[in-house]
Amino acid sequence: MTPASWSCAGRSRLPEASACGGRTPPDVTPRQRRSELERAHPGWLVFHDGGIGVWSAFRRSFPDGREVRAGIRALVKAACPECLDEKLTRQAEILDSLPPCHPLPNSARSSGSLSNPARPSGQS
Repeated sequence: MTPASWSCAGRSRLPEASACGGRTPPDVTPRQRRSELERAHPGWLVFHDGGIGVWSAFRRSFPDGREVRAGIRALVKAACPECLDEKLTRQAEILDSLPPCHPLPNSARSSGSLSNPARPSGQS
């Protein structure tokens, strides 16, 4: 049984994407489909478990707190490659909608203002 949260919403970047019934066209191998997904979503490593038929993708860079709060996941699972494509497309849309992360100014990094405060004397 496939969890309801794994269903497709209708937006796929894959060529010849079908409406998801958990089936991929028979002339396309899982390896080909995996390659297509990784080309369409370069920040993700895609896997297919042929035993249970689950498609999953791991994000190459672990999401930071800001991204997690926005809904970015490190692992995405789906019942079919089209569903996975749609979920990864949604992840890309969330990332694109986030404001840019501003790095700390060099003065804050080099002054030690972010380091642990000095311990009182007598403590180690």
